[in-house]
Amino acid sequence: MAEFVSSVLPEMADNLEKWHEFSAPLEGRVYSMYCDVKGLVTCGVGNLIDPISLALKLPWRLHDHGTTPAPQNAPLASKQQVMAAWQDLKANQDFLKKRHWKLAAQRNNLRLSQADTDALVKQKLFDFEAHMEACHFPDWRNMPADAQLGICSMAWACGPGFPAIFKDFTRFANQQDWVNAALCAKIRETGNPGVVPRNQRNQLCFRNAAIVVANHMDRDVLHWPEEAKPSAQGEPPPNPTAEIERVELLPLEVPWAAIEDERAEHVAALSDFEDTARHVS
Repeated sequence: MAEFVSSVLPEMADNLEKWHEFSAPLEGRVYSMYCDVKGLVTCGVGNLIDPISLALKLPWRLHDHGTTPAPQNAPLASKQQVMAAWQDLKANQDFLKKRHWKLAAQRNNLRLSQADTDALVKQKLFDFEAHMEACHFPDWRNMPADAQLGICSMAWACGPGFPAIFKDFTRFANQQDWVNAALCAKIRETGNPGVVPRNQRNQLCFRNAAIVVANHMDRDVLHWPEEAKPSAQGEPPPNPTAEIERVELLPLEVPWAAIEDERAEHVAALSDFEDTARHVS
């Protein structure tokens, strides 16, 4: 069995493309810096670059053509240019967080390339996955790919420490009981209508996972955005029977910042946020 996305397994490349297809409509895709609704500096596909140390790690390029991605051969911005652009947005966050991200883009000419944005998203997804496998889901690699996608989606919206808060979901997921896990997977929508389509996509993922497990189908095959189709002799997923504490998880409000470059240090740092709230975009 495999991780949902891997830095070494070429067969996981299709899953990464599916992740872009899954996530981009929910988060957008922005090649410049902007302030999210909380005033946190953000870029990419809902990738926080707040504090400034996260922004300084990225290959910002000088590009004077609107909101389009920078060409890969565009000159790199200096550290001073990145700091100036970031600090300008942060100093004006109360104004910018209430406006469209394109207004923030007009304040500087720093942009990421398509490839650099893809690399940023992949690294974050890989770090989240590594953390959740190490700290919450020991049988991660034996979970259906659709379940892994749904869990990664929840982590993208709520932080990779969400399983420590969403304990019923985690318990059922570790039992491979995707019918009951789905009942515990709802992210709170009150005051956050943008979460509604994410919840809908997550539910399809967990329904598919239930069908895959019930019918002994190949768990490495990702069925989303389609419904999984069991074979003629297969069984439908069981009805939920468990007594569940109905808990809705708020989108979290603290960035997963202060991570180091090494994967092991990423995992250790991420664990510090298990009991805190966070916001991605």
